[in-house]
Amino acid sequence: MTLIELLVSVGITAGMAAVMLAMAGNVMSSWRAADGRLSAQVQAGTAMARLQTDLEQALFRRDGNVWFAADTVRDADAAFLWEFPESGRVKPPDASWDPDRNRFGWGGVWLRFFTANPELRAVSYKIVRRTPTTNTPDSEARYMLYRGAVRAEKTFSEGYDIVAPAYNPGSSPGGPVWPGHPGEIQRPRRDSLLASHVVDFGVRLLWKTSNANGDPEYVEIFPDGEAGLAHRSPALGGNEPRPRDFADFESNNPMEYTSYQNPGESIPGFGSPPAAASTRVPDVAEITLRILTDKGAKLLAKYEAGRVEGDWWELVEQHSRIFTRRVVLQNAPAGF
Repeated sequence: MTLIELLVSVGITAGMAAVMLAMAGNVMSSWRAADGRLSAQVQAGTAMARLQTDLEQALFRRDGNVWFAADTVRDADAAFLWEFPESGRVKPPDASWDPDRNRFGWGGVWLRFFTANPELRAVSYKIVRRTPTTNTPDSEARYMLYRGAVRAEKTFSEGYDIVAPAYNPGSSPGGPVWPGHPGEIQRPRRDSLLASHVVDFGVRLLWKTSNANGDPEYVEIFPDGEAGLAHRSPALGGNEPRPRDFADFESNNPMEYTSYQNPGESIPGFGSPPAAASTRVPDVAEITLRILTDKGAKLLAKYEAGRVEGDWWELVEQHSRIFTRRVVLQNAPAGF
């Protein structure tokens, strides 16, 4: 073999090796991207299944208590348990509130209600940026979705008012929250983790009514500006209110009771009709989860640690997937 032949063969071999390495790199990149999407989909499937089961079994009673509540967490003042990066690079509050773009607030939605799944108990859903264990370095903090669940016997003993102090102990619950304690509603334990890499959790609540032609019409009652939703049903004393009907509403604002068969008349046992949208019982819940891929979670952690530059939301939108599901609340009573 001459020197020229040897050089040619080496060049061909090197070229083939470069092509093979490029192909292998592309395959690995595609595999990692597909694996990240699959991981996000698995997380979403687990969370959505639990949310759907709980919501389908959500209970409402006409006893004057708040059985169902939802709030958007707009800033750090309304959050508990959050662990913030030392760099100060936190999720931007203003840019995080835009429901039309599937952005449901700095801390997403804090949803809590009573469900019969599998026993009558109080549950809550909220996202928190925290470390998975108390011994984990702060640099490992991630965004996670938690399901806080109160034991059935504790729910019974504390009562069925989800805004009661027992379920909302504040920042100082007077000791650790043990499994099934009412404080789980506001301060879920680390082992109450439902899904990882959840950077936003959104809920749209719809109320079914009828339009002027008698056709079904869905009105969005949450989110509604700055207001949260806390359904506090009046105690009826055995008397049922009249069914919902379009004639009971002013056409330009179906959220307000404005007219009755006899103006100013109150329904026996019901009192004056509720005017605020926050008292409505939702008939349908549309759940939205934004979940980072594994690559996205690592990149966001680097950004929040100050190791890479960029924009929080641009990075998240490039490396996350949005999952939605519509759930019909089967136990919503007619008339509210």
